Amino acid sequence: SDKAKLIKRAIKDVWSSLFMGFIFVSVVIYLTFRRWILSLIVLSTIPISLVGTFIMMAACGFSLNVMTLSGLALSIGIMVDSATVVIDNTVKKIDEKLPYLEAVVQGAEEVWLPLLASLLTSLCVFLPVVFIDKEIQLTYQGFAFTVSSALIISLMVSVMLVPMLLSKSRIKPAQAISEIASASIGKRLAMTGWLGRFKETYAGSASVVFRYRYLFLLSVIALFSFSAWRLSVRHIDLPSQLEENEFSIVVF
Repeated sequence: SDKAKLIKRAIKDVWSSLFMGFIFVSVVIYLTFRRWILSLIVLSTIPISLVGTFIMMAACGFSLNVMTLSGLALSIGIMVDSATVVIDNTVKKIDEKLPYLEAVVQGAEEVWLPLLASLLTSLCVFLPVVFIDKEIQLTYQGFAFTVSSALIISLMVSVMLVPMLLSKSRIKPAQAISEIASASIGKRLAMTGWLGRFKETYAGSASVVFRYRYLFLLSVIALFSFSAWRLSVRHIDLPSQLEENEFSIVVF
């Protein structure tokens, strides 16, 4: 069969995911920080991470196929997570009126270890690919390698490139934290806008969870146990490498 059409279709999916990721990320970051320069910094991590992933794929002998491109499309939305965390913490330091360069350095230093721990837990998801059946491994190793490489590169970009871009951007601090904190609740909500209302709602919900933490913990354990039981009794079919318009004949 002609695999060129499948590859072209997968490439179109990657570009579509990339474009939609750019749009949604820019909107969300702008609505959160209200600064276009921060949106541009976050968006710049996507093409750089993609190029780094392609370099790692070429160095390890992985080609562009349906599985690797699918992994790349999945990774596009994940690439901006670390950069968003670094920028958010840095903006918080800037708003606290720390010296600018000190705020940039502390903003990256305080979060790199949690981001590394998050990366390692994400990589553990793909570790079983090394130990499963050889045929399945050949099918999914490209997908696992692509996602893992994209996560590693995006973390490196977030803790190295993003602080450098922030140091050159000279972001001005937002409204003084002390001024917002000393205001009444109504005035505080008006000063912080919809994001402030969301934070107030989240704070109220979090207080309820902490008040009844044992009940919520038991609920989570029960939900996890029920999900694991339902998964264990269901028959799982591994996705085939073949398209819907293809079939194979196995002769014994």
